[in-house]
Amino acid sequence: MSKKKETKHYPLENIESPEFLKDLSYEELEVLASDIRQDIIKNVSESGGHLSSNLGVVDLTIALHRSFDFKKDFLLFDVGHQCYTHKILTGRKLANIRTRKGVSGFIDCKESPYDIFESGHSSTSISVADGLAIAKQDSKDKPYIVTLIGDSSLLNGVAFEGLNFTGHYNLPLIIVLNDNGMSITPTVGGLGKFFSKISTSSAYLETKSAYRKLLNKTRLGKKIYLRSIHTKNVIKRWLVPTTLFDNLGFTYIGPIDGHDIRLIEKCIRRAKKSTKPVLIHAKTRKGFGYDKAMVDKEGYWHGTSPFHVETGEPKNMHQGYVSYSHIYGELIYEAIRTNKDTYLITPATPVGANLMQVARDFPRRFFDVGISEEHALSFAEGLALGNKLPIVSIYSTFFLRAVDQLITDLVRQRLKAILTIERAGLVGADGKTHQGYFDNAIFFALPHVSVAMAKDKETARLIFKNALDARSDVHVIRIPRDYLKEDEKEVNYPSLKIGDWLTLKENDNKIALISYGPILNKIMDRLSVDNIEIDVYDAIYQKPIDINLLEKIAKEHETIIIHDAYSTKNGLVNEIIYHLSKLPYKNKIIEMSIPQDYIERGSIKEQEKDAHISEDDVIACIKKNI
Repeated sequence: MSKKKETKHYPLENIESPEFLKDLSYEELEVLASDIRQDIIKNVSESGGHLSSNLGVVDLTIALHRSFDFKKDFLLFDVGHQCYTHKILTGRKLANIRTRKGVSGFIDCKESPYDIFESGHSSTSISVADGLAIAKQDSKDKPYIVTLIGDSSLLNGVAFEGLNFTGHYNLPLIIVLNDNGMSITPTVGGLGKFFSKISTSSAYLETKSAYRKLLNKTRLGKKIYLRSIHTKNVIKRWLVPTTLFDNLGFTYIGPIDGHDIRLIEKCIRRAKKSTKPVLIHAKTRKGFGYDKAMVDKEGYWHGTSPFHVETGEPKNMHQGYVSYSHIYGELIYEAIRTNKDTYLITPATPVGANLMQVARDFPRRFFDVGISEEHALSFAEGLALGNKLPIVSIYSTFFLRAVDQLITDLVRQRLKAILTIERAGLVGADGKTHQGYFDNAIFFALPHVSVAMAKDKETARLIFKNALDARSDVHVIRIPRDYLKEDEKEVNYPSLKIGDWLTLKENDNKIALISYGPILNKIMDRLSVDNIEIDVYDAIYQKPIDINLLEKIAKEHETIIIHDAYSTKNGLVNEIIYHLSKLPYKNKIIEMSIPQDYIERGSIKEQEKDAHISEDDVIACIKKNI
C-alpha cells in the first residue's frame, strides 16, 4: 500500500514575489496559508500590530495574487493594516514589523512596487479606484483594478459615494468585500442563488453575447431582443430580491466562503468576464487561525500590543501604571452613571478608549456608530438640540474626517458637547497615517471652543468637571497615548477655571518654561535631578490661554521657552507668540513643537527625539540659555 504523499511547506523566507503561487496545488496553498497565519501570530506577538483582521484575509490575499499580476494590475487595500499577507507574498519579512528595524504595519509605497495606495484610513479605496479607472481607460494593456474593502468600511458614506460613481459610469472595477461579521443583506433563497450563479457564469455570458449579436442583425430582431431582456428583468425582480449592489449597477457575486481559495479564484474568473463593475462578497472569520482571536466579540484582538501566544496575556503589563485613557474612561463612566441626560458616542473605538464598561452597563446611552465619524458629530448635534449632553470619544486622526460637522454645525450654533480626543500627539508604531498632532490647529481656528490636556489625575478631573458644568459650547479634552504612576502623589488644586494655567515652579529666574501634558512630569523630574532652577508653568488650557499669567511671565523673564510635545506650532505656540507680540514682549522666545510633517513609525520616545521635543531636548535647551 503506497504512502500518501506529504504536502510540502514553501519556506516563507524564500519568497521574493507572488509568482511562485501559480505553481502550487490547492493542498499546498492550504499549507502555505496556515504557515502565513503562524508567521503573523508569531511576529505580532513580538512587535504588536493588527492581528485579527490580517488572519482573516490570508486566503483572500493568496487568491488575489494568484488571479492577477499586480506588477501591472492594481490592488488597493481599503484598510492598510490588512496587508500583512500581501507583504509576505511580495518578498517582505514581518520580523520587527511596525518598528524602525522592520516594515510598516500599513501599505507603504517606499517599501515595494506592489504597494500603490497608502490608505490613511478606511472607505476611500473605491473612489481612488474610480479615478484610477478613468486615468487608465485609454491604456493599451487594460489593467485590472481591484479593491479589497471590509464590511465596516463599506458602511461609511465615502464608500457609498464611490459605489454610486462606479455604477453610474460603469467602471471596470472588481471590488472584493471582506465581510467578517457585520450585517450586509445579500440576495437570498434558492432562486437568488440560481440567478446569482447564472448571471455571472461563463456559459451565460457567452450565450447572452451570441443571442444579442444574432437578434441585433435585423430591426425585428432588435425589438425581440429588447422585449426579451425587459421580460427577463421583470421576472427576476418579481421572483428574486435584488441587492443594493445590483441596483447600483454592479454584478454581485456571493456570498462566498472567503477561506476557500479555489472558490474565490472561480469567482474572480467570472468577474473578469463581466461587462459591469463587480462586487465579490466574501464571508471570512476575523482572527481565523488563532482561537483566542476567533472568539473575541469586543475587538480586543483587532490591534494588540506584544503578547504571549500560549496564554494571550500581554507582555507589557505596565504594572504600577494607569493609562490616561483609563482615567478618562472612569470619569466618563461616572458622568453617564450620575446624569441620565448624558450620552456617549464613539466611532468604532470603544476598546482603545476604555469605554466598554459604559457600553455594558448603559446600552441605551452608548452608541458605537462604526466607522462614521461625520455621522458621530452630526448625531451629537441632534442630541444637543434635544437638550442632552453628548460626549464624543474619538481618536485624533479619525476626528479629522468630521471637521465640517464641527465647524458648521456644533460650534456655529454654540451647542454644548464634550470631545475627548484620544491618542493626541505622537502615537508610536502606527506612524504617519495615525499621528494625532494636527487636530489642535483646527480647534485654535474656531471660536467658542476650549482645549485642555492634563498631566495628572487631579487636573484631568478638574477639566472634565469644567466641561460638564459649562452652559454651552464645545469643550475639547485631548488625551495622550501615555501612562501615569498609579501611586502618584495626589495634588489638590484650590480651583481651576476654563482658561487657567498653573504655576509649578517659581524662582524669579530669567527663564520661564511653558509646557503641558504628561511630558511635564518628566521635565520636572529632570529639573530636580539636575538641580536646575527655572520657572515652570503648566498651560493646562491651551485655548483660551491664561492672559493674566502670561502678562506676568512676560514682565519677569528674559527668555520664554514655549514647549508643545502634542501639536505643531499652529496651536499653543503661535497663540502665545501672538499675544506676546501684542504686549509687546521684546525679549527672547524659543519655540519647541512637532514639525509640520508626517513623522514615521517608531516608539513615541524615538519620535520625540526625531521632533526635538523630548525632555532631553528641553533640558539641553534650558542649560544652553541659563
